[in-house]
Amino acid sequence: MCDPLVIRILGAGARIEPLLHPKPGAVTRMNRHPDKSIFTYMIASIPLDLALSTTCTRSSDDCTSSIAYGMRAYRSAYERLIPKRVNTSLGTLLLLLPIAAAHGATGHRDPWELARTSSRLVIECTGRDEALEYYRLLKLFRPRHLGRYTGPLPDIDEGVPDSFTAILRANSWDLVHREILSGYPLTLNALNTMREARGNLEDKALKALLHILSSHGDTLIARRYGMRAFKKARAEAQHALLYSKKVGIRAALEYLDSLWRPRGWNPGAVLDVIAASISLYILSMLVEGRDPGL
Repeated sequence: MCDPLVIRILGAGARIEPLLHPKPGAVTRMNRHPDKSIFTYMIASIPLDLALSTTCTRSSDDCTSSIAYGMRAYRSAYERLIPKRVNTSLGTLLLLLPIAAAHGATGHRDPWELARTSSRLVIECTGRDEALEYYRLLKLFRPRHLGRYTGPLPDIDEGVPDSFTAILRANSWDLVHREILSGYPLTLNALNTMREARGNLEDKALKALLHILSSHGDTLIARRYGMRAFKKARAEAQHALLYSKKVGIRAALEYLDSLWRPRGWNPGAVLDVIAASISLYILSMLVEGRDPGL
């Protein structure tokens, strides 16, 4: 039941999102970071595509999780392709693997149905294998991802939990983890925003980005810079959203970029959601036989 075209579409968002411009503090086709550029993301999309394909083809309808296989395939290819071990798409990987598994297990192509099935599959069908592979990925991307969680779960050098969902729940304040557990509400919200927005695909994705930043903020900023920075970033995004009604989305995001880039603020968690929502948006257009606005 694994449609190769659907899998290619699921991986498309991870390639398109880094190209979007402008984005506050993030890598775009016009801006790079000291340790990565859009070319890093393009190469990193190879392990991601391999992981999605592996997960999908190993899925079945008997609640046998294939997500661990996808994580393992991703890590193996990433280690061979990107020696610097700079993280480019771990959050996007975590969001998309359950969707690939859901498609492989059910054959569904409807994005809303896939999102619901994905969360159920993670909660009901994952276990120690996924926890082990996730901890190995956290080790791969240290020191940025230390694997520290609130509560009784061990750090990545202290052991491995028996449950992948226990990891997600222990860190459920994180936007990506919360999405996986709760049926992808923000991802679907961004998808709906894109479907209702005018303009080309980039315009639609940028509008969804600013809406999520203003309404929910970014948990990666909170993790790195604290709650005061998180609240300030969200308030500035809310101001930028109001400003966009006068000057447009692009000018508003350029304004936000002028504030965040000098501070080193990068809304990586929200951008992972945007990457997933772009994929699901394109998939929804395929299902309906509509032009995605390229």
